[in-house]
Amino acid sequence: MTTELPADIVLILEAIAYRAARLCESQDARIFVVEGEDQKYVAGFGEVPFMVETTRPLTRGLVTGRAIIDRAVVHIEDMAAVPKKEFPEGREIQRYTGLRTALAVPLVRENRALGVILLRRSEVRPFDANHIELVKAFADQAAVTIENLRLSSELTARNAELTEALEQQTVTAEILRVISSSPADIQPVFDAIAGSAARLCDASEVVIRRVDRGLLTLVAHLGLVGVRSSAIRITRGTVAGRAILERRTIHVHDVLEPHVLAEYPEGGSRLFQGAPFRTLLVVPLVRENSAIGMIAVRRQEVRPFSDKQIKLLETFAAQAVIAIENVRLFNEIQEKGRQLEIANQHKSQFLANMSHELRTPLNAIINVSEVLLRDAQKLGRNDEVEPLARVIRASRHLLALINDVLDLSKIEAGKMELHPVSFAVAPLVEEVARTVRLLAEKNGNRVIVECRDGLGAIRADATRVHQALLNLASNAVKFTRQGTITMTAERRAENRGDWVMMSVADTGIGMTPEQTAKLFEEFSQADSSIARNFGGTGLGLAISRRFCRMMGGDITVESARDAGSRFTIRLPAGNGAHDNSRGSSDRIAPNVSLASRVGRRILYVEDNEDNIYVVKTRLHDAGFTVLVAANGEQGLAMAASEKPDLVLMDLSLPVLDGWEATRRLKHAPETSGIPVIALTSHAMKGEQEKAIAAGCDDFDTKPIEIARLLAKIEAALAKRQR
Repeated sequence: MTTELPADIVLILEAIAYRAARLCESQDARIFVVEGEDQKYVAGFGEVPFMVETTRPLTRGLVTGRAIIDRAVVHIEDMAAVPKKEFPEGREIQRYTGLRTALAVPLVRENRALGVILLRRSEVRPFDANHIELVKAFADQAAVTIENLRLSSELTARNAELTEALEQQTVTAEILRVISSSPADIQPVFDAIAGSAARLCDASEVVIRRVDRGLLTLVAHLGLVGVRSSAIRITRGTVAGRAILERRTIHVHDVLEPHVLAEYPEGGSRLFQGAPFRTLLVVPLVRENSAIGMIAVRRQEVRPFSDKQIKLLETFAAQAVIAIENVRLFNEIQEKGRQLEIANQHKSQFLANMSHELRTPLNAIINVSEVLLRDAQKLGRNDEVEPLARVIRASRHLLALINDVLDLSKIEAGKMELHPVSFAVAPLVEEVARTVRLLAEKNGNRVIVECRDGLGAIRADATRVHQALLNLASNAVKFTRQGTITMTAERRAENRGDWVMMSVADTGIGMTPEQTAKLFEEFSQADSSIARNFGGTGLGLAISRRFCRMMGGDITVESARDAGSRFTIRLPAGNGAHDNSRGSSDRIAPNVSLASRVGRRILYVEDNEDNIYVVKTRLHDAGFTVLVAANGEQGLAMAASEKPDLVLMDLSLPVLDGWEATRRLKHAPETSGIPVIALTSHAMKGEQEKAIAAGCDDFDTKPIEIARLLAKIEAALAKRQR
């Protein structure tokens, strides 16, 4: 410990020395403390001449040294009679001071000598046992005083260290908070680091620069003295440049020392001489073994920075690198996000165009084939019925594949929207069963429907539930020969809510655990032979599960090889009614008589001849009179002159597109009350919303399903009559 003792401690030790000298009848008493390899005089009292040296070596050649080293009392009756080789240094002091009897008692605490108390007499008169015991007591008092001082000093130092560490941790945490709150802006981080470095490193100036195209550019400065704001060259002739090039911390104690001026010639000639600072510390900002900037702290006086301050500045440098990297990554992510958004827009546009280009001819193929099939059935041309039915089945299969790809794309892009409504579950299950029954019978299968009592209604997207259940039923029929497909539906109370379970069980080929594990992956089937033997793209189940999960439910499967499979759709009932009614599905089109349509005129605005032929034929068969306009301008003119009961508006038209034609039609007083149903082959998200915003009363996608279109027409006409 240091022997620069506080004044109050010195007074206590002097009082101990005074009392020891008086009570033990000694001419003087001196107290020394251990300091490294020396013993240092700190307090005393007495009449014996005392040598001027305040520090003596800790050696056995001195009475005090031997007492400290041996941690034992040393009592010399006559120093003049002691052989010189026994106490060589002590004999020298004896000749100078004339002392004869000496008593040295070590100050021992916890078996460690802290110092010594020395009593001397100028005549030969040994100390008696009482005196020795008394001095031991005084030595204990002195040892306690010195030990308490040591403990107090250590505690003070420890508290100072803890306070400093806490302050550093607080500042570090604050800088990290600034980093997290400024992911796109690095300047607040630099400013926070500059302020903290100036305060905790006790610096008069802080400068932060970044490497930019081979130069050091100023990004932050704190201090009263101005700093060069222009970019500076990176060269070994400056401290900052060398710290950057060598990627190491450089600490200059005094910039005006000759060797510093010689080592940094550019700094010496341009900066150091006449500079308002003397001590300089530069820490590089290093990322992936490359210096990207530096932090410099300066002091106006010659006062080197401590090791702790150097470590702290290096910590600040590391935080600055983290902040720079965060901003870089944030900007990269933002740019990647912009690029992905552009790519998604291009993808969406491509899918919309693909949808239009594929759906338009499919619409014509399906609907023309249906017209021909109906005519062949009426005229008894049985040889044409089967080929036409095959064309229709193949076309609808292709349409289903296109819809699957579009659905998956919309789900992945987060653009799939659900339209929940309340509908009865039993009619939907029975409708799906009717749809698959014909194919099931061709495979020699029997379809059984079991809808339990109390099934009631569910609130969900009816179209997507129908699509998912139809997919499960179609798969069951496809993979089963001469077997049974059982469709069940029931309502269960689970997890504080009602759930609707719809299951499709078959007695078909079944699957192994390995096959079921990858069953719901996109473009995946149980194995390659499945695609060869049964066809399919492997999208149906993946999309169906996605739909169910979007509605808060799921699809699960239980299967065993050659023992069939059971797929179960589990959906929350939502606000659907819980009753025993089997009800009617919202999907059923209203039953309107042919006579009620006679005389009703529909204006069909379309430029595709195939679509015109199909829609005009089907609507004419349904009892409507159909007028045709080839573009938007003609449509507006005919709507104004003919006053039709309803307009079917294709949105992709030459001259004037359907969007603008609808807006103008709805803004014209003479045509604003005419209902408009938009028709389009584009099936992407937002098309319906755009159509409604343009003024359309309803929206339908191609290929046109005549039953669905008739339902929309009847609903629009009924709404107009009200």
